[in-house]
Amino acid sequence: MSKQTSPKIKDIMVPLYEMENELDETKAKIKETKNELISLAQKEAGKSRSEVLEEAKKKAEEELAKIKTEAEKEAEKILAKGNEEIEELKAKIKDVYDKAVEMVLKTLLGE
Repeated sequence: MSKQTSPKIKDIMVPLYEMENELDETKAKIKETKNELISLAQKEAGKSRSEVLEEAKKKAEEELAKIKTEAEKEAEKILAKGNEEIEELKAKIKDVYDKAVEMVLKTLLGE
């Protein structure tokens, strides 16, 4: 009976051994695929990060350009108003100076 059992055990063990080898190969392939996916995910994450940073930088530059333009317009308005006030002040000074000269002349002439 022992002789009959031994071939039956071999008949069962060989497919089990082959299945175990296939499982080991499948595990190795799964591990390799997992590593490839992790590598790809890291690469894509890096790409996405770069794209997001580039977009943020672009938007920041656009905002800065907009703010600069607005500030320059405001500075021009302030400068124009300052020049206008200087011209008004010069006109007042000239008027006062002319009146002072007239008063000095009247005083000198005895009027």
